[in-house]
Amino acid sequence: MSVKEFADKARKAVQEVLGDEYFVDTGENLKLNETRLWSINIHSKSRNITPVIFLDSFYQEYEEGKSFGDIVNSIISIYWEHVPKSDIDLSYITEYEKVKDKICLRLCNMERNSELLKDSVYIPFLDLAILFYISFEQCDMGKGMIRVRTEYLEKWDVSTEKLMKDAMENSKKDVELKVLQFWGYPMYVMSNKSLSGGASSMLYPDALEDFADKNEANVFVIPSSIHEIILIPDKDNDEQGSEEWIRKTSELRNIICMVNREEVSADEVLSDNLYYFDRSQKKIKIV
Repeated sequence: MSVKEFADKARKAVQEVLGDEYFVDTGENLKLNETRLWSINIHSKSRNITPVIFLDSFYQEYEEGKSFGDIVNSIISIYWEHVPKSDIDLSYITEYEKVKDKICLRLCNMERNSELLKDSVYIPFLDLAILFYISFEQCDMGKGMIRVRTEYLEKWDVSTEKLMKDAMENSKKDVELKVLQFWGYPMYVMSNKSLSGGASSMLYPDALEDFADKNEANVFVIPSSIHEIILIPDKDNDEQGSEEWIRKTSELRNIICMVNREEVSADEVLSDNLYYFDRSQKKIKIV
């Protein structure tokens, strides 16, 4: 049974259990890096919010022998746990003054997200794209983020430059950078307070510059995932283009590619490239 067939079978079973007061459908959801996840969506006639329950983990459990009945019960239990107790008012997102303090940044790979970027507001950055999101917190829904689409920008009548300026201001207030040293290695992890989408920390004012100054060195920047970057002070100061430089950078790029293939989820890969922050120029580039 394919995951699509499994999703349709689950849809029919959940619909039968919940009855006519609900409408159950399935969908293939576009995630980062053009990955797609099947979900089951349960629409209630008395709620304006539809919880989206992703099915890939349930499909894997089914393939491993878990009974289909238990899986259906789990899906319905998750729905009851997360469905809002009342309608959620998100009309405020149509007014920029009400959301400008909630604008935040995320980074994704430009080439691997061409479809997602078609309707997104973004700014190119190296081989990446800076995406904008509205963060929110509702008592019934918890924390979440809404991607800023081009249609929002038109309704708000604000420029991308204004969006970027406000997002950077918000990062100063709401983001706490964490630089952690790996035990025994001169490598540091930089992320944000939530450790989610923290690769965008390389965009924050003075973040890389302060780190480079503290270490009195230029910095290799490894895009570990969309959630964090790894910083390696370049204490050797090898001449760029020299044999030693080429050996070192090639080795680091190979490590990045290997980790991306074997350790990082497909939708969390940021880039296969190696970056380098030049302390004197205060500029980051692709090596």
